[in-house]
Parts: sequence; C-alpha cells; structure tokens
Amino acid sequence: MRIELEGLPNTRDLGGLKTKDGRTIKHKKLLRSGQLHFATEKDKEILLNDYNLGIIVDFRSLDEKEEKPDPTLSGVKYFYNPVMREITKGITRDEKSDKDTIKMIIIDMADDLERAEKYMEEIYESLINDDYALSQYGKFIDLLIENKNKASLWHCTAGKDRAGFATFLVLECLGVDKETIIEDYLLTNKYVQKDVETMVNVINKEYNLHVDDVVKALFGIKRIYLENIYDTIEKKYGNMREFLKEKINVTDEKIKILQDLFLE
Repeated sequence: MRIELEGLPNTRDLGGLKTKDGRTIKHKKLLRSGQLHFATEKDKEILLNDYNLGIIVDFRSLDEKEEKPDPTLSGVKYFYNPVMREITKGITRDEKSDKDTIKMIIIDMADDLERAEKYMEEIYESLINDDYALSQYGKFIDLLIENKNKASLWHCTAGKDRAGFATFLVLECLGVDKETIIEDYLLTNKYVQKDVETMVNVINKEYNLHVDDVVKALFGIKRIYLENIYDTIEKKYGNMREFLKEKINVTDEKIKILQDLFLE
C-alpha cells in the first residue's frame, strides 16, 4: 500500500499482504521506498509520528548517497548498507558517473528491446551471484530483527531494483506466495511512471529516437526480471529456503523470529 507523501512517490507499507498460511503482515512495520532526499517536513512528520520509524537502511552507492543525502530524522537510526561494490550501470543513478553513460546505453539499445531486457536480467542475476551483495542483504535482515519495536524503512534511489530485491527477500522470509510478491514488485511501475516518461521524452527529443520500450525496460519493472531470479535460485540452490540459509544467512530460527515479529 502506497503511503501518501508529498515528495516521495514510491514509499509503500507492506502491511496487509497475506501469507501462504493465512496470516497478514502487520501495518506500519515494514516500509520500502525510493530515495528520501525530497521528503517534505510533512512527510518526515508522517514517517516519525504515524509510522513510528526506527531505522533507515540505505542501499545506494556512495556517490548517490553524497549527491542526495537522506534527511536526518530525530530518533531514527541510519544505516548505510550499499549492496554494490562499485557503480553498476543501469541500477545506480548517481549523476556524476551515470548520467551520460545511461544515456549512451539507451541510445545504443534504442532498437533492441530484447537486449535491454537481457541487460536488466543480468543486473538482477549479479545480485544473487555476488557474495558481497548477499552478505549486505543478510545484514539488512538482521537489522529488521534488531529493530523489532519500531518501523523499518529500506531504500535505494528509485526504490525498484536494490530495494525491490530486498523486499523480495523479506516477503519470502515471511511466507508470502510468489504471485503476491510479483504483484507487489510490479506496483513500482505505477509510481515511477512519471520519471520514466520524462526520460523517454528527453531522449526522443534530443536524439530524434523512439526509445519508449527500451527506457521502460531499463528504468521500469518487468515480471520477467523477478521470474528470472526465481528460476536462477531454483537451478543453483534447489529451493528458496536453501538459498536464504546458504547465501543470506537466514536460518530457520531467524525466519521464525521474523514471522513472529511481523505477522498477525
């Protein structure tokens, strides 16, 4: 469910989602978001007072973090927890390193939608094949457990890839079914649509191209990206539980703790 905020279009509460065993995720406990830099004073008040925010976990690169720092919120602990060891084209959006690079990628792929989709699939696969990224996501899960009495918010820049993968992990730990997880994942398109359309218009006008589908593939969300993650995990680890144990260090005990904390 989207939280109605003035400056943050893609901040959502996972509360209300159902699990396979019939339980429900508690409201005002688990929040996913894009960058917080443009939060208004009213937005901050809502997160602090209505949601009792306790921690913020920031998955962005150092350049992204420095260019658009998170606001300081009284009583809220901030954890910088980057999941990429270096800039990964197409997934980070720091203006210094990526602006021209991303533009060139879009132009290069302007007439090749299949290539653009494959490019994004490879980026997602890098998240589940990189031990550093997986260890950082493991730390993130531990932070959720430690912050048991207040709301936790995690974010990247757009709130779609790195934060989306984190949300996928949380929902799997809580026992939400695959189709519900994918539906929540796809909701991001609705809230980043304005940014995507702006980018499409700029590229089309500046270079006299028609890159609508390619930009949507690179900066939006497609079902195939998450389905590819499921397929890769099944091939490499046999099942989701083994992946969570082996690569994220989420034991059966941690899963029980998470479910006890965040389900009702």
